[in-house]
Amino acid sequence: MRHSASQPPVLSAANISAMLQLENNSMANRSDSDAIYDLVSLGTRYSSSIVAFSQRVQAKNHESLT
Repeated sequence: MRHSASQPPVLSAANISAMLQLENNSMANRSDSDAIYDLVSLGTRYSSSIVAFSQRVQAKNHESLT
């Protein structure tokens, strides 16, 4: 599959499933406090990504209106 340098390659469902299984196994071997810390950290990064994306979309919309 060809892709541009600006876009990452698309992962197959099998690859994603394997990655999730590895993460699930990793989480099973962690303490509760470590798992909670990782989940909160992941949620914070996810939220920050949504905010950044929203800001980019709003800036593009503002540029197209002016």
